[in-house]
Formats: sequence, C-alpha cells, structure tokens
Amino acid sequence: MPKRVTRPNGKCAVCGHMERVRIELLQSGGASVRAIAKKYGLNHYSVHRHWHHHVSDERKANLILGPVQRQALAARVAEESESVLDHLKSVRAGLYQLYEAALGAGDSVGGAMLVSTPASPYFPP
Repeated sequence: MPKRVTRPNGKCAVCGHMERVRIELLQSGGASVRAIAKKYGLNHYSVHRHWHHHVSDERKANLILGPVQRQALAARVAEESESVLDHLKSVRAGLYQLYEAALGAGDSVGGAMLVSTPASPYFPP
C-alpha cells in the first residue's frame, strides 16, 4: 500500500486542485465523495472536509440552484408565503364562525371538535 502524501503547509488539497470548481459542481450535484476523490486522485476525507469547511453556504446554494434560479425561488417563496398566510387567515376566520355558531346552538361536542382541529387557532402546538 503506497504511503499517503500530505502537504507540509496544511493547505487544502481541493482548494489547490486545478479542477476545484468541477469537484465542487460534482459534489453539489450529488455525486459521492468517494467517486469524486477517486476520479481526481484525492483522499475522500479531503473532499468531504473541503465541502464542509471551505465552501460557504451561499456558494453551495449557487452551485446547486444557480444564481438565476435562486432569485426566482426566493421570489416564489415570498409570494407563496403571503398567499399561504392569507389562506390560513381565511380558514381561521371560518373556524371562528363555526365555533361561535356551535357554541351559540349549545353544541359543545361540535365546538370541542372544532377546537381540536389542527387548523384551529386553539389547537395546541
């Protein structure tokens, strides 16, 4: 078994590799660390450490999504968040009306069932 070569200055083997960008792209695409390491003649621990310690979260997101897709996703999430909140507000208002109607009619069982629904504002977290 050949002896492992280490870098005397402690510099990351992947950071100094000529194919660093390609290695990062493969890892962001879901390729296994061992396969990447074998393909580029690196230790799989080095590839793993590089991804977790030297690649920022923002860079990982850009590699996975791409800058254009990331912006579109952020806009869609903001839009959906507002529509989800609006939807929950209308459901809650409807539940309040049903609850008040059940209590007004003396239907304690119906009122209790409405309070125990996950969409209910009274439902325990």
